[in-house]
Amino acid sequence: MAQKKKACLLAAIITVLATTTPVSAVSVTLQGAVQTALEKDIDVLKAMEDTKKSEAAKIVAGSALMPSLSLGFNYTRKDGKYALAGQRDAYGASLTATQPLYTGGRATALLRQSQSYEISVAQSINDKKEAVALVVIRQFSQILHLRENVAAARDSLAFAENHLKEVVKKEALGVANRFEVTRAEQQMSSYRTQLIAAENDLESAKITLLTTLRLDPHSDVDFQGSLDYVPYRGDRQESLGKAMTNRPDLKAAIASLSVQKDEIQVAASGLRPKVDLKASYTWDDPQDATGIDDDDWKVALEVDIPLLDRNETKGKIIQQKAIYRQQELELERLKEAIISDVAQAWLDLETAKETVSSTSLDLELASESLRLSQVGYKEGVSSQIDVLDAQASYTKVRKEHAAALSDYAVKVATLKRIEGELVQFIMTSGGDIS
Repeated sequence: MAQKKKACLLAAIITVLATTTPVSAVSVTLQGAVQTALEKDIDVLKAMEDTKKSEAAKIVAGSALMPSLSLGFNYTRKDGKYALAGQRDAYGASLTATQPLYTGGRATALLRQSQSYEISVAQSINDKKEAVALVVIRQFSQILHLRENVAAARDSLAFAENHLKEVVKKEALGVANRFEVTRAEQQMSSYRTQLIAAENDLESAKITLLTTLRLDPHSDVDFQGSLDYVPYRGDRQESLGKAMTNRPDLKAAIASLSVQKDEIQVAASGLRPKVDLKASYTWDDPQDATGIDDDDWKVALEVDIPLLDRNETKGKIIQQKAIYRQQELELERLKEAIISDVAQAWLDLETAKETVSSTSLDLELASESLRLSQVGYKEGVSSQIDVLDAQASYTKVRKEHAAALSDYAVKVATLKRIEGELVQFIMTSGGDIS
């Protein structure tokens, strides 16, 4: 409840910011972004409308064995030569109560269907939430990645500016030529262009996420978080067990299969006996010719036994059994897909882990190479091209490492999505997706 209030407050604040001059940016964590998406996403809201259908199905199912009451009226105008004197007009009323006692299994099947359908709807909503959460995590991780690219581009530009100043000094001292100055100027211009592109990419990613959250894309929002590497603990067998137990789409498919199984029973009830208890009271006016009051009441036990329906019920049963078998096969395919998804997710996670380790080492080496080239250039033992190449290499590897960290976080989130625990994982981990 606290998270829900927090997300609602966030949405309200951003709405106000859209119409007024912002004083400072609103801070949004991954956890807050996911919570906002879960409450505002169109697909989730549409899925939640199915709960009304579920409630309606329960009402219909519950009514199958409930008594019904009907009130009827009649009026008859008779021809003069057939009617008794003064009795050309006849009218009456009836009140009938019906209590179903046995419906051939239809009522109990409908009740079980409504319960299974309720489970299916709830799990479908959870599945939509899991899918939306993964989208938000991907977009949020992309923002953190691009933000690091912007930082790398700014550092590169600052380096280029300082290097240009150093080369200009060297030229004044006669230890550097004009070509080196020009080359330093070209590098500075290139890094300035890269910075502009990186900043635009970051703003575009922010707009994409804000659109997903159904917030004003021009809102001044500061997405809080960092690309930290924390190795994920677990194994494939554990993930497979979780997926087979927790996956909401699997639970929904199993519940839908139960719904279809009871649909066969509903169809089969067409050739089974029906037993109703009926009570009625009838009032007529005028009285008959004998002067006896025509008001009457009766209680009856009615048994309806179908004998022949031209194979209509048989056809419906065959049809519903075929649908049931199709859903059985779809359930088997889903289970097989889950096994495959778990295996692939772990392969992807291991690859992402190795990439993080590799780029981390590359970053250390590139940083040391840059340091040595700068020292060597100042002491006159390294050329300018060595320094420029080392800086370009360092910037490139820094971006690759940021991309690797972002990709690893997304791979972890993808695995939790496959396990069916992504929303719970995010909401209990404090927004840490590593």
